Amino acid sequence: MSEDVLHMIKENVIQGRKTRDDEGIDEALSGTPGVLELTELALEQNISPEVIITQSLTAGMQVVGEKFST
Repeated sequence: MSEDVLHMIKENVIQGRKTRDDEGIDEALSGTPGVLELTELALEQNISPEVIITQSLTAGMQVVGEKFST
C-alpha cells in the first residue's frame, strides 16, 4: 500500500497537481487526491518524510526536469 501512495505522489508531481482541485496535464485525474492530500496520507501511514521526499517528490521533479530539457 505504501508503494502505491508513493507512486501516486510522484505521478501527481509530474502532472503538476498540488491538490484535488487541480486538473493537471491529465484531466482524468481531476477530483482525485493531489500531492498535498497524498502526502498527508503517506504521513498517516507512517511513511518517513525522507522516503516521501526522495522516492516521490524528488523523483517526480527529476522526470519534470528531463521533460523540460528535451
